[in-house]
Amino acid sequence: MLSKLKISYRLYLMAVFMFVVLMSISFYVANHTYENLISSRMTKTKNLVETAISIIKSYDNMAKEGKITVEEAKRLASENVKLMRYDGDNYFWIYDYNGNLVMHPFRQNQTGKSMLDTKDEDGMFIYPAFISEIKKGGGFTNYAGKLPGTSTRALKLAYSEGYDTWQWGVSTGIYINEVEELYKQKLEELSFMGFLIFLVTMVGLAFISRSITKPLSEISYKMDKIAHGDLQTEIGYEKDNTEIGLLANSLRIFRNNIIERNKFEEQEKEELKLKEERAKKVDKITSEFDEQVKKMINTVYSEVSDVRSISNNMSNIAIKTNNQASQVAAASEETTVNVSTVASAASQLSSSIDEIARQVEIATQVAAAASEEAVRTRGIFENLNESSKKIGEVINLINDIADQTNLLALNATIEAARAGEAGKGFAVVANEVKNLANQTAKATEEISEQIASSQANTKDALSAIQSINSIINEISQVISTVVSAVKEQDVATKEIAENISQASAGTKEVSVNIVTVSSLVNETGSSASQVLRATDILAKNTEELKKKIDNFLNDVKNV
Repeated sequence: MLSKLKISYRLYLMAVFMFVVLMSISFYVANHTYENLISSRMTKTKNLVETAISIIKSYDNMAKEGKITVEEAKRLASENVKLMRYDGDNYFWIYDYNGNLVMHPFRQNQTGKSMLDTKDEDGMFIYPAFISEIKKGGGFTNYAGKLPGTSTRALKLAYSEGYDTWQWGVSTGIYINEVEELYKQKLEELSFMGFLIFLVTMVGLAFISRSITKPLSEISYKMDKIAHGDLQTEIGYEKDNTEIGLLANSLRIFRNNIIERNKFEEQEKEELKLKEERAKKVDKITSEFDEQVKKMINTVYSEVSDVRSISNNMSNIAIKTNNQASQVAAASEETTVNVSTVASAASQLSSSIDEIARQVEIATQVAAAASEEAVRTRGIFENLNESSKKIGEVINLINDIADQTNLLALNATIEAARAGEAGKGFAVVANEVKNLANQTAKATEEISEQIASSQANTKDALSAIQSINSIINEISQVISTVVSAVKEQDVATKEIAENISQASAGTKEVSVNIVTVSSLVNETGSSASQVLRATDILAKNTEELKKKIDNFLNDVKNV
C-alpha cells in the first residue's frame, strides 16, 4: 500500500504517526501523573489518619496507666485531633462504629447525633461507607461534596480507619479537584508540546520533502524528455553529495551512453546506406543489362524461330505447291472439258426454266378461278343458312298454333262433358282436333330437328369453304413466289452460261501458268533449306552467348 504513495505523502504520514505516538505518550504521562498524584495523596491521607490514630492511642495508653481517666483521655484525644490541619484547612472527624458523630470541627452542633442518614451531593450514604471500610481494616471512599464557601460540586477522597478499643472511626478527606486540574493542565501542556512538535516536524518534513521531491520531479521530467529523444537537456544536481546526486550522475551517464550509441548507430546507418546504395546501383546496372540482354536474346530467339518456322513452311509449301501444281495442271485439262459440258447443260437448263415459268403461270390462273368459285359457293351456303332460319321461325309459329288448337280442343272436350248426351258428337270432333294438333306438333318437331341438323351442316360447310379459300390464297402466294424465283433462276442461268464460257478460256491460260509456277516453287524450296541451316547455326551461337552472359552477371552479383 505504501508503495503506491508519493515520497512526500510517506514523510507526512510519518509525521502523523509521530504525532499519534506523541499524543499517546502525552496521555500516558498525564494518566501516570494523575495516578501518581492520587497515589501520593492517598498515601499522605492514610499516614495522617494513622497519625491521628496514634494520638488517640497515646491517650488511651495514658488512661490505661492511670494517669488520666478514660473520659479525660477521650476528650483530650478528640480536642487534639480537632486542632490538626494539613494542606491549609483540611481536617479530621471522629465517629463511633454506630454512626454517631464524636467530633467534627465544623459540625459541633451535631456532636453525639447519628450521621447514618447523611448523604453526599450524589445521594450516597457516606458514613455507612466509612464504617464499611473500617470493618475491612481501613480504606478509601470516593464521594461528592462542595468546595468550602461555594456551591460548586467537588470530588473528595476520604480515608477511614478505626480504633477498636474505643470503637472510634477517624476519617479525613481531600478534594481531588486539584488533582483533576493538575491532570488537565499536564495533559494540555503535553498536548501543546506534542502539537508544537508535530507542527515543527511537519514544517521540517515539508522542507525535507521539498528538497527530495523537487529534485526527483525534475530528474523524472528530464528522464521523460530523454526517453522521448531530447538528449540535449541538462541534468543538474550532479554535484549534490546525496543519493539525488548519484541518481543525477547515473542519468547523465545514461544520457551520454544513449548519445554515443545513437552516434554509432548513425555511423552504421550511413555505412549501411552507402553499401545499400552501391548494391542497388550494381543491382540496377546488372538488372538493366540482364533485362536488355534477355530482351535481345529473346528477340533473336523469336526471330530465329520465326525464320526457322517460315523456312520450314516455305519448304513444305514448296513441296505441296509443286504437288498441287501437278494436280492443278491435270485438273485444268479436265476442267476445260467439264466447262464445255456445263455450258451445253446450262443452255438446256435455261430452256427447262422457261417451260416451268409457263406452267406456273397456268397454275396461277387455275388457283384464281378456284378462289372465285369458293367465294361464290360460300355465298350460296350463307343464303341457305338464312332460309333455314326463316323455316325455323315458320315452324315455331305452327307449333304455337298447334298448342292453341290443342288447348281449344281440351276446352271443347270439357264443355262437351258438361253438355252430357247433347255434346257427345261435339266431344268426338274435339278429340279428333286434339289428335290432329298433336300430330302437327310432332311433325313440326321432326322438321325442326332436320332444319337444325341442316343448319349445323351448313355451318360446317361454310367453315370448310373458308379453309379452302385460305389454302387457295396461300397456294396463290406460293405460286407467285415460285414465279419470281423461276424468273430470277432464268436470269442467273443465263449469267452462268456466260461465265462458263469465260471460265473455259481462263482454264486454258491457267494450264500454261502452272508449268511456270512449278519451276519457281522448286527454286523456293532449295532457298528455304539453306535459310533453315543458317538459322540452326544462329540459334546455337545465341545459346552459347546467353550462357556466357548469365555467368558474367552471376559473378557480378556475387561480388
